[in-house]
Amino acid sequence: MIKKIEQTIHKYSLLENGDGVVVALSGGPDSCALLIALLGLAESRSLKIIVAHYNHGLRGACSDADEVFCRNLAQKYDLVFVTRKMAQTSVPKGVSPEDYFRRERYRFLDQAALDYGANKIALGHHLNDQAETVLQNMLRGSGLDGLKGFLPIRESRYIRPLMEVSRREIIDFLRKAGVEYCEDHSNQSEAYLRNRIRGELIPFLRGKFNPRIEENLARTADIIRRDDEWINGCVDAILSSG
Repeated sequence: MIKKIEQTIHKYSLLENGDGVVVALSGGPDSCALLIALLGLAESRSLKIIVAHYNHGLRGACSDADEVFCRNLAQKYDLVFVTRKMAQTSVPKGVSPEDYFRRERYRFLDQAALDYGANKIALGHHLNDQAETVLQNMLRGSGLDGLKGFLPIRESRYIRPLMEVSRREIIDFLRKAGVEYCEDHSNQSEAYLRNRIRGELIPFLRGKFNPRIEENLARTADIIRRDDEWINGCVDAILSSG
């Protein structure tokens, strides 16, 4: 898995030697694997790693336990740890809960990067997340921006080193490394469309149509991303030529 991550970092120029990196750590398997993988690269690349945990406070004692777990993991590796608990859990009218929580989380990560002089923010999204994102956007009705899913790097600082790694590879990596992680049981709730896609739609598509459905969806997203970049490049060239 480490080799695949290194290839992804090289392919998309996600990191430069000496970068300061805020690792968004939820305590789940994805972000734990991300942290351990980047720690393995930190010495050779002279990376400065800061661990950031955002406590949404949505699951009461379980949310607080996740924060304690993340703090202990950071302390185990002698890393700077920064956390914040969301001030309110009520969502403003007209805003979806998922969008609101995401916005607040990114605001916190941005501030952590500013406070500690980091120029990169590493997120734990992986290949299966990409497949779910593409399907979710397709079901909602989307153009190229939605169908290309999330990007390997955004705004020159948000990076996703795990985006070509599968959930199964992540779990295997953590098991072999003897690294524990937290389970967020709200990921099983059918109240969220993404959870239904993960728990029902993708297994159905995998079983009835294509056993490699996640890999194919992620590859399709990458093709659309490159096509979109080419189109935008052509448009920019035409506009700049007058």
